[in-house]
Amino acid sequence: MLNMIRSDIYRLLRHKGIWILTAIIIGYAAFIIVPQSISDISMPLVYTPDAVMNGINSTISLFGGAVWFMLFLVPIVTILCGQIFQDSTVKNEVSYGFSRTKIYVTRLIEVTMMVIIFYTLYIAFGMGLATVLNGWGGPASPVFWTSTLSIFGLQLLNAIATSWIGIFLIFTIKSGYVFTEVYIGVMFLPQVIWSLLSVTGLNLGWLLYFDLMANMAGIAQYFLLGSYLYAFPQSSLTFSRFGITFTIMFGGVWMLITTVLGLLRFNSIEVK
Repeated sequence: MLNMIRSDIYRLLRHKGIWILTAIIIGYAAFIIVPQSISDISMPLVYTPDAVMNGINSTISLFGGAVWFMLFLVPIVTILCGQIFQDSTVKNEVSYGFSRTKIYVTRLIEVTMMVIIFYTLYIAFGMGLATVLNGWGGPASPVFWTSTLSIFGLQLLNAIATSWIGIFLIFTIKSGYVFTEVYIGVMFLPQVIWSLLSVTGLNLGWLLYFDLMANMAGIAQYFLLGSYLYAFPQSSLTFSRFGITFTIMFGGVWMLITTVLGLLRFNSIEVK
């Protein structure tokens, strides 16, 4: 398995797409930080009394922007898994005697590693850029560290769970060409259903608990709106303790279900 991971990492580093994606993620973090850094408008939600985009306060905007970070999972999964059926990589690995379970689990490990690296890069670069522009804003309170680490861990879990769904889809479809459309559709499906049925007047807000993108925002809202030292909460942004618990369980369940189904599917198909 380690040899497979090393081989894939070598191939990945030679893939120009991964460097383009890195630049896009850095650019996205800068897009969030720079406009608020040069604006005279005070931030509505802050940890520090000066209400400026410093290193500490930057986490608020970065965690909120993590909703759209989820779309970066599409190229991450595509680059690592999208071509392995087209370029005979899987066929060669099976012919070399690697078990299909090992092949699948290897991709889970690789994608998880890349999600961790890119999500950490997104948060760290954004905080670093804000610190360069407006200082750190410290010292940081224990509340800041508790909220930041809680949001970071839960959003990362949510992102990893979503990426595992992508791996399952790749190994089910056996093609990277139609994967993007299907994957994005799965991400937005609960929100689309909620939007379409909301005109009926039914209380269908619970559908958003199944929306992995909406959960990224919900996680940040729950911790931040309940812990700011200098906050001006917006009553429309609510996410209950049940929502947090459900998000953790939902992510774990998705990871388990997609892994089991993915392994069953991959072990039953003919690899050409």
